[in-house]
Amino acid sequence: MSCSIIKNTLGRTGIRVAKLGFGAAPLGQKFYDLKGDPKATVASALSHGINYFDTSPYYGASEEALGKALQGYPRDSFVVSTKVGRLAEDKFDYSPAWIEKSVEKSLKLLGLSHIDILLLHDVEFLPDTSSINEVSLPALQKLKERGVVRAIGFSCYPLETFPQILDGPNGELVDVVLSYAHNNLVNATLPCLDIYLQGKGVGLIDASPLALGLLRDDPPPEWHKAPPELRSECREIAENLRKTGWTPLQEIALKFSLRSTPASTLLVGMSSPEEVERNVATFGRASSYAEFELAQLIRDKLRHWCFTSLA
Repeated sequence: MSCSIIKNTLGRTGIRVAKLGFGAAPLGQKFYDLKGDPKATVASALSHGINYFDTSPYYGASEEALGKALQGYPRDSFVVSTKVGRLAEDKFDYSPAWIEKSVEKSLKLLGLSHIDILLLHDVEFLPDTSSINEVSLPALQKLKERGVVRAIGFSCYPLETFPQILDGPNGELVDVVLSYAHNNLVNATLPCLDIYLQGKGVGLIDASPLALGLLRDDPPPEWHKAPPELRSECREIAENLRKTGWTPLQEIALKFSLRSTPASTLLVGMSSPEEVERNVATFGRASSYAEFELAQLIRDKLRHWCFTSLA
């Protein structure tokens, strides 16, 4: 199925990104299984107008796989965001020295002369984010001034962390932020952040419409932090949909997030051409009234988990 993926401007950056973005974490094979050839998967995405790809050194071999898959395509035909600062599950380094070293390696792995969007990765794990404002953001700004990156920002999970940094010293340097798992059938609080960001002129990237793999037909990854009771509820919903022949849970969840996201782009993890085709088809097909009502029923059933941390 073919459809036109609309593009939006990301905040004040001037960068145009497809409404449906490509989450490249699965290409790294660290957190998710790879189901297809990365080059064929990326080629399928580009052929459908998906021009935005998000990766990170933390995602295993994702940067290298993405870089190889993008070889041969005109540089202005795609947008890449990558990240710095998260080295391991419990190891972080947002120092200027590490940022320089990490970006140099990312450029090499991606095979690029510049990075479109550079984000400080998962800053909420710092006990005190003051160093992000006082040290890390100025370091990113210097890279931007040198033309190494086009736009800078940060990613994090707790919504309260965004104003802590954006209202702090050098917060005005931030062009874009990435929020994940706050626009889905479990937690739909992202519009609250968007209103605030619009006042700042900061672009918003929305990620993880399936709540980090919770809202899909298969069980969530072993590392998922959702409590057992929530896992059980989601599994029950998925199984009931399967038994009755209704639309699969992951398609209902993706449609809900695409319809409700206030962001310029919604990142969806993709690991095969078939997944790309399925996601593009979901993007292009309007929900029936029955599917819309079903999404609302699922949302109401899971609403009491809204403030349960998933990360």
